[in-house]
Amino acid sequence: MKLKKTLSALAASVLMAVSGVSAVSANAATTTAAANAANIVAGVDSRLSFLGSMPMKGDINGDKKITSEDTAVLEAYINKLVTITPYSRAFNILDINWDGKLDKNDLSHMPKGNTQFTQYSSFSSFVVAGVTTSYPLLTFHTGDFNSDGVVNSKDLNMLNSMIKNIESASKYKLAIYDPHGFTDLFFISRQYDVNGDYAVNSKDYDALKKYISFFPGTGIGIVVGLV
Repeated sequence: MKLKKTLSALAASVLMAVSGVSAVSANAATTTAAANAANIVAGVDSRLSFLGSMPMKGDINGDKKITSEDTAVLEAYINKLVTITPYSRAFNILDINWDGKLDKNDLSHMPKGNTQFTQYSSFSSFVVAGVTTSYPLLTFHTGDFNSDGVVNSKDLNMLNSMIKNIESASKYKLAIYDPHGFTDLFFISRQYDVNGDYAVNSKDYDALKKYISFFPGTGIGIVVGLV
């Protein structure tokens, strides 16, 4: 009986020790994630000086890619491990769906694990007059229309041209952008719908212009409330 009690006590001690190690490891991982996120957020302004433009939406570490490292920063914010001031540059970069909030909706668009996003994530195809054409499906709207990894006046000019093309085409009932989800027949315009309201118009232009204005050097103006 004494032997059984001794073995039980020993097993309990081992279990407590293992649990303690797991708890310490989890705390260490959380602390590391919080520190990494805080460093990335703190370095946003210095990276903007180097990039010379705002990063594409989601690219909080400014490496011109959207990876799980960017995702980790957003996760840290949602889990209240790091502070990101509303209306700051970091806040706007991580506001993936352009709705003025940072939440799980933004997180749902971010890459998980060892993956990364560029402007497009996958391809689909359609057939017109017997000809099959592939086109990219957007993961989300980064604002980086020329795929150079940053968002600046070049992208704004491209958006302005697209809006004019769509307005012109609509006069002739041409399906350049279809709000019902059908395929573009002339060229891809869905990426220009930055606010995701199924239309490409002045609202997208205003949203992109405001985003670019968070970089003090574009000549468009600085939004009040920068940190």
